[in-house]
Amino acid sequence: MNTNNTKDTKIFKFKLNIKILLSHLFGIAVLLTFTNYVISYSKSEFELPFYDRTKNSPAQISYDTGLLGREDITAEEEKAAEDATSVENKNKINPDDFIVSAQSQTEQNQNYENTEPTEPAYDFEIFSDDMSRRGFSVSDGVYEIYSEAKTNAEINRYKTEVSRILTEYAKSIENENGGGDPPVLPDAPLLYEYKFAQIEPDIAIDMPVSQSMASSYLYKQAVEPIMDYIIIRTKDKEILCDASGNIISRDFESLGVEILKMRDKDGRTVFKHTDGSYFIYDPDYYAKNPTEDRKTGGGFVLINFSEIATGDRGAPFMYPSYYGADGANGLDRYYNPSYLKKWCYVDAGTINTRIPRNYDNAFNFSENVGIAYQESSGRGYKLFFLDENGYNFITNYNYYAPDEIKKDHLGFFYFDHGLTRVYEREFDRRGFEIAERELMVDYYGTQFYIPEDYTVKAYSNGMILLEKNGLYGFMNYLGEWIVNPIFTYAQPFYEGVAVIGLANGKKALIDTQFNLIANFKYNAITNCTGGVVALYEKNVGWTILNKVRRQIEVG
Repeated sequence: MNTNNTKDTKIFKFKLNIKILLSHLFGIAVLLTFTNYVISYSKSEFELPFYDRTKNSPAQISYDTGLLGREDITAEEEKAAEDATSVENKNKINPDDFIVSAQSQTEQNQNYENTEPTEPAYDFEIFSDDMSRRGFSVSDGVYEIYSEAKTNAEINRYKTEVSRILTEYAKSIENENGGGDPPVLPDAPLLYEYKFAQIEPDIAIDMPVSQSMASSYLYKQAVEPIMDYIIIRTKDKEILCDASGNIISRDFESLGVEILKMRDKDGRTVFKHTDGSYFIYDPDYYAKNPTEDRKTGGGFVLINFSEIATGDRGAPFMYPSYYGADGANGLDRYYNPSYLKKWCYVDAGTINTRIPRNYDNAFNFSENVGIAYQESSGRGYKLFFLDENGYNFITNYNYYAPDEIKKDHLGFFYFDHGLTRVYEREFDRRGFEIAERELMVDYYGTQFYIPEDYTVKAYSNGMILLEKNGLYGFMNYLGEWIVNPIFTYAQPFYEGVAVIGLANGKKALIDTQFNLIANFKYNAITNCTGGVVALYEKNVGWTILNKVRRQIEVG
């Protein structure tokens, strides 16, 4: 009897354990399903539906025609959208054209050396008064190749939406016998036509790539765009021109000022005098204010400026006027030198504190997020990702800022197409750092996939510059390879264009769709700054281009 009871007890316990195990498994499955649902729901509230970062395909970036998520698409809109994505491919880069063997590359180098051009590689329209009359002006905006089909699709989308709202309002008036509030119409889209035009400065440029400066005995770039200006160097002079090539000073060094590579709150390039004072250039200022004294020659105007509080936007490059500018989300970053020399956020245009916490540095809002950092117990500068109320919504990760901001750190401190760069650090129990790696993350702090063994060199204009074994390529913000790492030289995208180069030293200028703006004919090309690019061809000389645009009337 005792033996049978023991067996029954064991059988009962075994069955009970099985039931408990099955119930646990069922509970875990329910929990995982619910969690996945909650995550999916929360993401659907915030994330744009076309930010699909799960694929790494060689597909090109397609135009957002404004039709995503709409069910009332007309046949005309659909046709216009198809046309907009069918951009001409005559200037598209084919990566296979540049993947060559070492032997053929050597032969190509020899061919280039034996056949140097004697005429310019391209004929660009000359920037003139006629272009100005047509509405074009120099712009540091993000370049995009003009597509009439895309533009028409956007205009048709806007007009269709306005027509829908007005029709519904008319019906409501009829139903309410003249009642109802006036309709709120959407803002008209800001549409631009971009192009590159050649400028001809008031002085002949016949110097080589680098010019020896007698005053400093250093070799400096003969033509150097800096912010909204151009410096042209001879053996003993620096000539300052505006972005259109008009001479401001024929002996810039004698003025005792330098271009600071920073901007004031109004987006104007700042000059710094040797005595520490600051200026902007306004050729019309003294004509309007004849009684004011001039400290320097020309139209240099004295201003109040702080390199820390205003000029330092966390940009390790010559940034365009809109980069890190005040006013986004109705907030400005604010530096208080009298209180611990810390940063906070204030209502735009005031000193009324909105986000009072004091940070070691704070950066203006971008894509509805303000990024700030604070020193964290000797571990480095910990990053905070803030909403308009100062709530830090990424708290589950140890993300840090660079200890020192350098040129390679382009892409930190601001969100661009839903991504930003961070460092992730791990520490042992004693607080010593045991690991660090660089990541790109989205609004949720989720890691963006970077292929193994690739190094992020920069991120801008939605384009990630990646390097592996000395070769460079670009991936877009969707995780799509635009071109594999096949170039021996590449610069980040500035204002929508980038410089790339081959092993033979020849360089080209491209846009984010990888259209060739200037082919592989040039020995040197500068980064675009203030809408200006300078290109040099051996035996031909310098070509200076303006990135110009005009606004398209929507009607």
